[in-house]
Amino acid sequence: MSVILYDEFGKIGEEFTSKFVDEETEFLFLTVESSNGGLVLSKDIICPSLEFVAAVNLATGEFSKNKGRLK
Repeated sequence: MSVILYDEFGKIGEEFTSKFVDEETEFLFLTVESSNGGLVLSKDIICPSLEFVAAVNLATGEFSKNKGRLK
């Protein structure tokens, strides 16, 4: 029974990952504050967060004024 479940989950995992492009893009984020907050997931894992006011795609030089949050 476990072999059948593993095969089904394996197929689902391959299908899921095939929908994404394995590519890295570098961005420069412009902020007006330092990172002083975040989320503690466990005693060993801290997930800092930071709001940004603009970003630059370093590969294309495209400037975006869209605000957002990095986590």
